[in-house]
Amino acid sequence: MSGHDDFATRAKLTIGGRFDPCMRRSVQSIVLYEADRCLRSRYAFLKPFQKKIALYLTAVDLVKTLDFLTDQNREEVMFRTNSSKQPVPPDLAWKRLRALERDIKATILPKMKAVMDSEEGNGKSHEELCELMLQREYEEVTQNSLPHPPLWEFTHYNIFLVYRMYYRGLAMDPNIFPAVPPRSVDVPVKKPDNVRDFVRNNIIASHEGAGLENSDMVPCVPPLVNGGEARQETSVASSLPDLGTMTIDGHHNNNNDQHYE
Repeated sequence: MSGHDDFATRAKLTIGGRFDPCMRRSVQSIVLYEADRCLRSRYAFLKPFQKKIALYLTAVDLVKTLDFLTDQNREEVMFRTNSSKQPVPPDLAWKRLRALERDIKATILPKMKAVMDSEEGNGKSHEELCELMLQREYEEVTQNSLPHPPLWEFTHYNIFLVYRMYYRGLAMDPNIFPAVPPRSVDVPVKKPDNVRDFVRNNIIASHEGAGLENSDMVPCVPPLVNGGEARQETSVASSLPDLGTMTIDGHHNNNNDQHYE
């Protein structure tokens, strides 16, 4: 891939720079996958509920970077279902992420290997292999040998966009762009009584460009700066009073550094 490459750029190129409602779950899958890439090095310091909150908030931030979506599209992408019109809960978002990772390894990669090993797949490009596999899948599911409809991938195989965007052959693209979160994300030390309310309030505060009302969020993940590079900052956590949050690099923001395995 030539030119600038980052999450928003590759997502736009892979999808085609347009959005249809049937793409909702596919786009949700890639933002969850990318949020996970952004946070993997920090998971060792987080409790389970903290991982889920960090994943969800980062995924919402990533949706905002997709300039081919309207504000309404961005909201729809993070719905639990289209009929419910309710945001997917953080615990369910985590389960969907883990499920798509398993399905890629258990389903997509073996089928892609069969395509690559076939005479038909010999010498084909990544996009050509993807189309061959989708056509085989379509014929198997529908018992129809006609070309698959243009949006069939999104209506019946929503995790395939993750493979198409991140993989080459049977492995991750060796030239994949660096995973950089759009902004710093922090998590509470203690599990909130209502995780959904905590997440919703954090999203509202972020949208309004303000901190939470009780000012308990501390920056720790380097946000994007010019050219999409991460800005390196010294953590200010040790200089702040006990505010009841822990940055996702594992530092409790009081005078005692706490790490959660």
